[in-house]
Order: sequence, then C-alpha cells, then structure tokens
Amino acid sequence: MRPRKYTVRLTELEKKRLVAITKKRDSPDRQVVRAKILLQLNVEPDRKGKPKPVPGQREIADRCHCEIALIYRVSRQYAEEGIERVLNRKKRKVPLSMRVRTGRVEARICELYQTKPPPGYDCWSLRLLADVAHEKGIVHYISAPTVAAILKKWGLSPIEKKRVKV
Repeated sequence: MRPRKYTVRLTELEKKRLVAITKKRDSPDRQVVRAKILLQLNVEPDRKGKPKPVPGQREIADRCHCEIALIYRVSRQYAEEGIERVLNRKKRKVPLSMRVRTGRVEARICELYQTKPPPGYDCWSLRLLADVAHEKGIVHYISAPTVAAILKKWGLSPIEKKRVKV
C-alpha cells in the first residue's frame, strides 16, 4: 500500500465541530458525509506518540456510503484549502443572472403578439416574436420555447389565429 498523499490532522476544536455536525439532525447531508470522512481520515497519535493506523479509502467509502473519489477529494481539499472549504460550498463570484420571464416582459410579449407582424410576414412565429422582442429592447435574450411558454400561459396560441384586429 502506497503512502497517503494528503494527511488529515484535525485539531480538538475541529473534531468537536465535526462530531456536532454528524449528530445534528438538521445538518445538510453533504456536510454530514464530509464530516464523517474527515473524522475517519484523521491521523491521531497513540499513547507512545506514533500515529494510529487510518482505515483505507475503500473502507471509509463503505462506512460513509460514498464513492472512493470523494474520499480523495475531501482529503486533498482539506490539505489545500482548509476545513471551511470542505464543509461549505464555494460562494459564487458572479451572481446568477436575472430572470428573463418577469410579468412586465410577459405582458409586453403578449402585446407584441397581438399587434400586426412586421412587413413581409403574414403572422407571428415564435422565433420572429423572440427576435422582435430583442430588437425592441423588451429583453436582452429570449428563446422561442420561452416565448411559446409565455403565450401558452396567457392562452394565446400562435397556431390558432386568435388575434385582436388592429
């Protein structure tokens, strides 16, 4: 058996925190599994000061009901980034984009659908509605299936020719 590339040495405070996470019923499953893995990987000295043997990755994976690759990732992450990064997900640097389908956007697309189509077109297609909505600055980008969902929600169908006469 080859030596471990990353060793886990927990402080007493870290051990107490991990044990508390595993015992709490409201802790997220991801945290509980990773806490159990860290507790299993911990290298503790015995009475003579020599490190106690740590179970193998396969044995830890069986005990924690997870993949062997996760054991390696957790030990590497602990060694490189610390316990906080192992237990908690990384925060996004860029926030999620704003929703495209707001009530205002839906209303403007429905209004657009009920107007006369641009010159050269007999009726509105989903792609044409999406393109014109983008050109008029209603939305930055919208796909044809999203336009279809909006029309369906408001009971307007591009297949049925129910239009307000202009």
